[in-house]
Amino acid sequence: AKIMSTGTVGTVVVPNRWERFLAGQIGCPLCSCCLWFLLGWLFVLIFFAKAAREGTDLISFETQAVIASLTVQEHFGFQAARGTVPGCQDKDHEEEAVCTKDDKC
Repeated sequence: AKIMSTGTVGTVVVPNRWERFLAGQIGCPLCSCCLWFLLGWLFVLIFFAKAAREGTDLISFETQAVIASLTVQEHFGFQAARGTVPGCQDKDHEEEAVCTKDDKC
């Protein structure tokens, strides 16, 4: 995009020929639509090829992505030091009567 000064306070951004084609302003609007559609399918096919090569390792929930984050480590370290685990396993729910009264259990 070319930025042209109008001599006033603001500027006018003029799109180039390629940008106008992608917006459907030059040539057949169907051509630009098909180009975007085919580009999307290209990325889908690349993803499928990578998924076929790597298998289930591509999307895995076994390893935590944020395990190295200092904030996350401090949070879980603090919970472990307090001896509380969210849910019915913490010290507040050791008695069965307390646990049965709690709606979250």
